[in-house]
Amino acid sequence: MRINNVVDQADKALTGLILGLFGCIVAVPLFSDGMFLDGVIYAAVSNNMALGIGHFWEPHLSNTLFDSFYEHPPLAMGLESLWFKLFGSSIYVERFYSLACFFINVRIIVEIWRELTNDKSLSFLPLLFFILIPDIQWSFSNNLLENTMMIFCCLSFYFLIKHLKTARIAFLVLSGFLLYLSILSKGFVGLYLWGFPIFSWFFLRNSSFIRSIQNTFILLCSTLLPLLILYLFLPLGWESFISYIEEQVVNSLQNVQTVNSRFEIIYIFLYQIAIATSLSIVIWLFVRRKAAPPSQPEEKKYGYILLCLVAGGVLPILISLKQRGFYILTVYPFYSLAMALLLKPYIKFLVQKLRLKTVQNLKIGAYALGGLALVLSAIQFKKIGRDKSELELIYFIQENLPKGITIDLANEFKENWSLHAYAARHGQFNLIRSSPTQAEYKIENANQIERYAESDVLYQSDKYALVKKETFNPN
Repeated sequence: MRINNVVDQADKALTGLILGLFGCIVAVPLFSDGMFLDGVIYAAVSNNMALGIGHFWEPHLSNTLFDSFYEHPPLAMGLESLWFKLFGSSIYVERFYSLACFFINVRIIVEIWRELTNDKSLSFLPLLFFILIPDIQWSFSNNLLENTMMIFCCLSFYFLIKHLKTARIAFLVLSGFLLYLSILSKGFVGLYLWGFPIFSWFFLRNSSFIRSIQNTFILLCSTLLPLLILYLFLPLGWESFISYIEEQVVNSLQNVQTVNSRFEIIYIFLYQIAIATSLSIVIWLFVRRKAAPPSQPEEKKYGYILLCLVAGGVLPILISLKQRGFYILTVYPFYSLAMALLLKPYIKFLVQKLRLKTVQNLKIGAYALGGLALVLSAIQFKKIGRDKSELELIYFIQENLPKGITIDLANEFKENWSLHAYAARHGQFNLIRSSPTQAEYKIENANQIERYAESDVLYQSDKYALVKKETFNPN
C-alpha cells in the first residue's frame, strides 16, 4: 500500500515537474511579441473572422493578399476566432489559445495512457517524451493549426481504443468523425489512423481479419460521409474545400519543392525524436541489469501498434517534395505513448525506489518550475522577441493611420510575407503587391528616403521608412 501511495504521489509530482519544465521552455517564445509567419497569418485570419471580415467558408487575410484564404481548411481558424470574439484582439489571445490546445492534448494523452494500461500511475512518462520533442515546443509557441488538429487525432485514437475494448460501433463512428474534423483543421495528414483496425488485428488478434476490414470500412465511411453531406447540402463549404485541394494539395504535389530529397522528412523525424529516444536507451541500459518487472504483453503490443501508426503518419509524406517538419506533428503523441509503454516496467521499477522525502522534493521542484514559468511569461509583456523591425513599423502605423487603409510597398518589400502578415494582424492594413493600386502612404526602404521631402517621412528605422506619396519627387 505504501509503495502504491509513493508511486501515485511521485506521478503527480513528476507530472507537475514536466509541465513546469515545458512552461519554462516556451514562456519566452510564446509570450514575447513576434511569431512564426504561419502562426501570425492564422491569428490574422481568425481575428478577421471574429470581426466579420471574411467568414468561416471564405476566410480573409487582406484585400491585397489572400482576399479568399483557401490555403488551409477553416475549422482550426474558426475555433480560434471564437477566442477572439470572447477575449478581443490582443496578441495574447492566440497565445493562450495555443496554450489551451497544449493542455487539452496533455489531458487526452493521459486518458489514452490510462486506457492502454488500465492504470493511473506513470502517466507523466508519455508527457515527458512529448515535451522533449523540439517541434512540439515550437508548435505550441507559434500558433500552428496542427495544435488543434492534434486534439482531433488524439481524441480519434482514444475512441478507437474504446471501441477495441467494448466493440461498440458508436466509438468507431465517433473516431471517424473526429478524423473528418482533423481534415477540416489542416488537411489529410491525420488519416494514418485509418490503419488502426488492421494494425490492432495484426498484433492483438482479438478479432478476425474480416472484422478488422469491416471496422476499417466503417472508420473510412465515418470520415468521408460528412464530406459527402458537405457536397450535397452545403455548396459553399464544398467549394471552399475543393479550393483548398486545388490550391494547396494539388499545387504542392505538382509545383512546390522545399527539400532536395524525398527522405528529408525521415531525417527530420529522427532528429526530433533523438533526445527522447536517447533518454529511453540510457534508462533501459541502466535498469535492465536490475530486477525490473516483466513487461505486460498487451502493453508491448499496443506500443508496436502505436509505432506502426507513427510510420503511417511519416512515410506518406515521401510522395511530395514539399516537406516541412510540422506536417508530422500529430504523430508525436503516439510516438511518446509508444516509448512510454515499452519503457514502463523499467520506469516503474525506478519510481518504486523513490523515498517519500524525494517525492516531496520533486513537488517543491514542480512548484518552483511553475513559478519560474509564470515569472518568465510575465516579464515578456510588451517585449518583442522576433521581427522587431517589422513590428515596430506596423505598430507605428496602427497608432497613427486609420485602420484598414491600403499602403504601397517598395518593390523589395512586396514579398516580405511577415510584413504582410503583421499588417493584416494589427489593424487589417492592406499592403500593395502590384503597382496599379493607388495609395497615400508607402513603406519605403530606409536608404531611399532622400528622394522624399523631410516633412513626408513619417517614420524611419534602419530598415524601413513610412512616407506620404503626394509630394513624391522621382528626381
